[in-house]
Amino acid sequence: MANKFKGVLRSGQADGIPVWFMRQAGRYMKSYSSIRENYSMNQLCKDYTMAARVSYLPVEELGVDAAIVFSDILLILENMGYSVDYPGNGSPIVSKTEPDVDQKFKSHAAGVIEKFRQIHGDFPIIGFTGAPLTILSYAMNGRSDPELMATRKAIAADDKDVKGQIEILKEYLIMDIREQIRAGAEAIQIFDSWLGFLPYSFVRDYYSGILQEITSEIHSAGSKLILFSTGTHHLWEIFREINPDALSIDWRSEICHAQEYFGKDMIIQGNLDPAIAASGLGLSLMQTRKILQNLKWNENYIFNLGHGVLPETDQATLKGIAEEVHAWKIKNE
Repeated sequence: MANKFKGVLRSGQADGIPVWFMRQAGRYMKSYSSIRENYSMNQLCKDYTMAARVSYLPVEELGVDAAIVFSDILLILENMGYSVDYPGNGSPIVSKTEPDVDQKFKSHAAGVIEKFRQIHGDFPIIGFTGAPLTILSYAMNGRSDPELMATRKAIAADDKDVKGQIEILKEYLIMDIREQIRAGAEAIQIFDSWLGFLPYSFVRDYYSGILQEITSEIHSAGSKLILFSTGTHHLWEIFREINPDALSIDWRSEICHAQEYFGKDMIIQGNLDPAIAASGLGLSLMQTRKILQNLKWNENYIFNLGHGVLPETDQATLKGIAEEVHAWKIKNE
């Protein structure tokens, strides 16, 4: 049977609606927690065989139509003279170190994808990267910068160093993306979770151009781009110019409105609220059916959450959601 995710990504159509979940390999899974008893986050991301195993767990246990590489968006900073640590299960800490002049560029995500391909053949695995400002916010502040508070102040002050660092990060991200595609990534998802907090003029006049350059690199390498952000309904007109192959939207917008706005030229992905998914199977299935019932069309669509799976989510709920989505076309024939 043809893979649904590949079908939609390549032609817009499949024999049913594909489904996968952002952050689908994580702490809510007993099998993942068991593995983490013997590995720190840093160790697991750099053990490519085990990270490939973790990437595939949701395929085995949930029945999703695509894996996403198990890695971390901040590890790219190690190529730029930063260290990245993960104390406990908390937020990562980024520290500036002395750069190693002999260090060669390394993409840990690409290493995992290559190992995944060796083990699981042509089953689709999604590569990913953080967007430049998302990663820069950690480098500037040493830790998470919720709502980009410090970063927005630097932008407002017209800090030239911000744009300079964005340009440098863009080049490193492009190198990382190329390596992931060479390793066999079916698509690349860019995570830009805080994009909606940036000034509109900054996105329109400068930052969208950076994202367009990254998009062009992905397309020139023969792959597809899924762009994810939150709180960005007001940027939809700019997303047309950025030209991703698929737009993953959060729970604040209606899928049918996105389909109506972008038409069938854009694949839409999303967008069950992760808080709903964490509340239990009954409410999750009710809201899943509501999303599916409100679709303007079933093609050019990938079901997902509107953000990552929350740690308190019951694994059985996600499995039930995946089964509901897969059965939808059959129910509506």
